[in-house]
Amino acid sequence: MTPQLCVGRDTTDQEYGGLRRVADMIARHPDFPGKRDMVEECAEDIVERSRQGRLTPSQRDELLALLSVDCVRLV
Repeated sequence: MTPQLCVGRDTTDQEYGGLRRVADMIARHPDFPGKRDMVEECAEDIVERSRQGRLTPSQRDELLALLSVDCVRLV
């Protein structure tokens, strides 16, 4: 499910845009068995991409905030 990276200056913004759509879709999706695991896996992927320089700290924080709102609803 990892998007293909494009060579160019806007790669980080393009990758962020795709991840934002996916994180939003996951956050809005009704609860299902394994959803918490999916949210955790997604959060780990976001942190790893940020560590690799593929997301800015601000982008990382926004994506994690989207997913953390979902975690609060799951509790």
